[in-house]
Amino acid sequence: VDDVAAVRLVNAYVTGLQEDLAALGFYTGTVDGVYGPDTVAAVRALPGGEDFRRAMNTIDDVDLQVAAVSDYFDALAAQHRLRPLLHHRSTAGLWPAPPDLARQWEASYKRAALRALGQRAVLTRIGAAFAAAGVRAAVLKGGAFVWSPGFDPALRPMRDLDLLIAPEDVGRVVAILTEAGFSGGGTELEESGKHLPAMTSSKVTVEPHLHLFDTYDDQAAERERHFIARAWQRAEPAVA
Repeated sequence: VDDVAAVRLVNAYVTGLQEDLAALGFYTGTVDGVYGPDTVAAVRALPGGEDFRRAMNTIDDVDLQVAAVSDYFDALAAQHRLRPLLHHRSTAGLWPAPPDLARQWEASYKRAALRALGQRAVLTRIGAAFAAAGVRAAVLKGGAFVWSPGFDPALRPMRDLDLLIAPEDVGRVVAILTEAGFSGGGTELEESGKHLPAMTSSKVTVEPHLHLFDTYDDQAAERERHFIARAWQRAEPAVA
């Protein structure tokens, strides 16, 4: 990497870092791509940020700064399952990356895309089984993206599929999932008090939810009841 290109690469990474820190509420300075005192303070407030700050402050070589920034971002991306998103931004020219890192991000994106296809297939299969038994279920959180037009589900990797079910359907849901080849499960809520024990089949994990919030008092419980009622009203049929 020549010096001019390397400086541009560092500035691009730092600009993205400042934007993300600002979105998280850690940075209130100017987004200028300069790793200055305000950016240092914001990074130090992040978990693990102190190590990154020391690295940037002790590295004079621009190429090594590129590597330090790249490694730091990649470590955060791996921790938060954001490598597919970085691949998307990199290919769009928004986050230039060194070739070896770009290949890693591309591989992560491809794995996430294949996983999303598998999750969609599982949702199609168990959705048909639920419908045949007259059991309603709504896909929550990231799982809904596998059906969303115009959104690439590979950009939102999921460890499991969260389903909202009705309390009266608990027994039938566990039975249907067991019949569909899922293992584990049970009819008692987990310690969190929100969902039944997870059930797994072919590397896809499903968590049937009865609750979505911590219902620590009557008001919270009432808010959750209203939210769940609205969720059922606004749920849209999935089209395979």
